[in-house]
Amino acid sequence: MQSSNDIHTNSLGMQFVRIESGTFRMGIGKIPLPSELTDNTSQQQSRKPDQRPYLRNGDFDEHPSHMVTITQPFQVSSYQVTNIQYEQ
Repeated sequence: MQSSNDIHTNSLGMQFVRIESGTFRMGIGKIPLPSELTDNTSQQQSRKPDQRPYLRNGDFDEHPSHMVTITQPFQVSSYQVTNIQYEQ
């Protein structure tokens, strides 16, 4: 749970949350991905969902799973950056 001390607001009014350092496993292991992630018909962004079979086993750079260590905390925006915010 985030405390108010972990939230920073910049001069544009964008909110950022602090991500602490740590270690985690990144990528896909030997367990198959759930169907809701691999079912191309559920990917509404694709106009041709059946033509994306390469996503059935995840993206090419998600294999093999590996440990990643973030050595220093950082801040990330709580929300997507809008075009107006980007232009400022």
